[in-house]
Amino acid sequence: MASNSSNRPPTTPGSASQQLMIESESRLRAIFDHASVGFAISELDGKFIEVNPRFCDITGFSEEELKTMKAVDIIHTADLQRDGEMLSSLLSGEVQNFIIEKRFVRKDKGIAWVKNSVSLVPNQQGRKLVIRVAEDITAVKLAEKARKESEAKYSILAESMPIMVWTTSGEGEADYFNQTYYTYTGSGPEQNLGKGWGQFLHPDDLEGAVERWNRSVATGTEYYTEFRIRGKNGLYRWVAARAVPLKDKNNRVQKWYGTNADIHDVKALSHELESAHLQLESEKEKFETIFADSSTSMAVLQGPLFVYENANPSYLRLFNNRDLLGKPFLQALPELEGQQFPMQAKKVFETGEPYIEVEAKAYLMRTDQGPLEERYFDQSYTRMLDGTGQPYGVFIHATEVTDRVMARRKYEETAERFRIAVESANMGTWEVIPQTGVVEWSSRTSELFGVPAEKQLHLSEAVVNVHPDDIDRVNKAIAAATDPNGDGAYEIEYRVVKPDGQSRWLSLLGKSFFADTPEGRQVTRFSGTVLDVT
Repeated sequence: MASNSSNRPPTTPGSASQQLMIESESRLRAIFDHASVGFAISELDGKFIEVNPRFCDITGFSEEELKTMKAVDIIHTADLQRDGEMLSSLLSGEVQNFIIEKRFVRKDKGIAWVKNSVSLVPNQQGRKLVIRVAEDITAVKLAEKARKESEAKYSILAESMPIMVWTTSGEGEADYFNQTYYTYTGSGPEQNLGKGWGQFLHPDDLEGAVERWNRSVATGTEYYTEFRIRGKNGLYRWVAARAVPLKDKNNRVQKWYGTNADIHDVKALSHELESAHLQLESEKEKFETIFADSSTSMAVLQGPLFVYENANPSYLRLFNNRDLLGKPFLQALPELEGQQFPMQAKKVFETGEPYIEVEAKAYLMRTDQGPLEERYFDQSYTRMLDGTGQPYGVFIHATEVTDRVMARRKYEETAERFRIAVESANMGTWEVIPQTGVVEWSSRTSELFGVPAEKQLHLSEAVVNVHPDDIDRVNKAIAAATDPNGDGAYEIEYRVVKPDGQSRWLSLLGKSFFADTPEGRQVTRFSGTVLDVT
């Protein structure tokens, strides 16, 4: 009786090689189709030949639509020249590849920011094609925009304050004074930065003020003193100077935030100083570029043991080029034992359900000797199939976002400290939304105007409690401040009559900011502070 094996076709070297090629192409196709970054292959003239699903998601166009288009059809007009110049250098052989940050115009006319890695690859016939790898960085760009707007708002608030605000380095060298200070002294930065500010103090007060300041800088303790400061009219007024240190985790002073509050009238009338101070503690952390080169980090874990079959240089750099290849997941990264990621890889491999997580926390070692570090990643795990449709492994895409998470934490802490500082000075803040006319204000502001904090008011309603004798003057001041042809300055004192009949004098200081639009110059922000000066 003949064995079953005699009925099988013989396995030849050629057929085995062909099978390996099929399986290799299948794996590459799985990576192409399931990558969390966009892939696009085009002719040299930019006509798309092939795109993956992620590229379609980023642009909003279907695969069929993109294959009728060229790259220039989706690139923002403001980026076309720069992209074209870099592409010309690539096609001429001046560079092997290039990376560019640019904007895609989506099908819905929205804007998608991408980090585009572009290079030339030959096809099977040896004809050169252009391959584009697009990482969606829209969220990063929006975060940068939010950071800049936050810094602008901080600057507006500091410049809106009716008291003198200043900061120094950790060593006590002055590096900033607000406009209120310069207006009062009639001086500029070149006369005050460093230690130049001493020339404006009364000679009888200078030695004591400097001695106390040096002691605070040396000990890192809060600074408080009173001295007379010379105005641009040559006359001196008493001020209460106060500063607090901002320290790092090692208790080292990084910066000082200070104020000079005018107490001259209180001195003259009662010789009893009531402490009134404003603490400014805000440290602006600059966002750094997340990756110097491509941040597209990819790796392949093969089989149910999850052996590192491949990992690109960007992925290896995440782990300081530790020896990962050829090792099972937990052998290569033993510190992941007990963390969620091995179980997630197993679940993806067994069920085929992708795992995607933003800002996933992991405790990892950069070297085999440690130590453990808390790090954050935007990452995805996707199951890969072999040429027969069976589970082959898990494809990993990871982008480290530790800097982003830590910067956000520091920003939130800074914002909270700034809020406490404003409230401790018994001042209120306000902002008019130009598009709607709605007034946003702090609880202190609503208290000063005698309006419930939770009640949302239009600007026309917000002035209802203004004293009848002052309302015309207030409306004119607002109109002048928001006039596109003006300088935007808003400074006024007026009375409000609260619901209980109590009349209070308020001092408001603010500014309007403008931008040129197709409809002309328009107000983009009108905000400031309010202080009870009754």
